[in-house]
Amino acid sequence: MMKRKIREIGIGDEAIDITVSNMWRLINRDVTSDTVKNIAEKLKGKNDLETIKNCFNYVIKNFRYRPDPEGIEHFTAPKYLLERKFDKYLDCDDLVGILAVLLKANGIEVRLKTIAWRRYEYTHIIIEAKLNNMWIPLDPVMKK
Repeated sequence: MMKRKIREIGIGDEAIDITVSNMWRLINRDVTSDTVKNIAEKLKGKNDLETIKNCFNYVIKNFRYRPDPEGIEHFTAPKYLLERKFDKYLDCDDLVGILAVLLKANGIEVRLKTIAWRRYEYTHIIIEAKLNNMWIPLDPVMKK
């Protein structure tokens, strides 16, 4: 059974920074895994736009949103989610992590954007993919 690392991150801007930093660390680590590379290769399209669409559709068709428990922030490494080793919680950061790692494995530049509607409260994260020098927002939770 996979041992999960638990870390208290608190609330507010610092907690958001810690979450996003950990997301990037795991995305960048997992992009070279065989699991990620194999799935990403199958999703590669004729061009970057088709690849983005294929990866996005793969995530929204294969992973169902499941919120974290109230007051607890979970983020599972994309590789483990793709291997189906753990998927009890799949909120916005998990879905964005999967999409980010698949796009990066296909050579598409991505960035993460946090959206906080309430002061000092982490509420949502989306991904943007670079296509022809433009950033395209993608939200796998909203399926848009």
